[in-house]
Amino acid sequence: MDKKWYQKGLDWLLEKENVGKKWYKRRIVWVSAILVVVLIMLFNPEGGKDARKNISGDSIPNVFGVTYTDAVEVLEADGFEVKAIETSVNSISDKLLYPLERVDKGTVFKIDDYILDGNGNLTLNYEILYDKSMVSEDKNIVIYYAKEAFSSEDKSIADDSSSDEGSEEALDETETEATAKESENEETNNGGIRVDFKSAMDSYEKFFDEYVAIMKKICK
Repeated sequence: MDKKWYQKGLDWLLEKENVGKKWYKRRIVWVSAILVVVLIMLFNPEGGKDARKNISGDSIPNVFGVTYTDAVEVLEADGFEVKAIETSVNSISDKLLYPLERVDKGTVFKIDDYILDGNGNLTLNYEILYDKSMVSEDKNIVIYYAKEAFSSEDKSIADDSSSDEGSEEALDETETEATAKESENEETNNGGIRVDFKSAMDSYEKFFDEYVAIMKKICK
């Protein structure tokens, strides 16, 4: 009588015909290991990252994009002690996985170590948080508001301009060096003797000829 499909599968998995096979080479060991890995991935879909960095604390209201004066009022009304700091957005935007695209002057773009990045992800210490809540353990909050209006497009244009200016300065230095070299070459005649040295030698030769002529006259 033929075995059913699941019986054949079980025999294949248990390898009854290979009793002397080492345990770590057995199919059942490898299949079990794969199942464990799959289960871990299913129950932890975020790749093993900590879904919530702050385990406990008071929930912080979302005041991103709000003027700092209004943000202070909202937070203080919720019982938080708030310190507002004016900060340049350029100093933090590029540290994010998805850099900020636009921030209006005077608006909040960072709360403690939380930032809402350019792709709408809440980040903590520049790492994406998969738990979208912000918490404070001691009711003390520092908010950072934009010192100047920020736009990623304007920043890109400014970076390109700086690069062009650097290239122009390097080109000017090269041209200056070339001009100095040409001037030096012009001061040298075809025989490889510098003009000022040749002039001194000619003067000396003329003086020596005059001296010889005078001495000849004296001797006569």
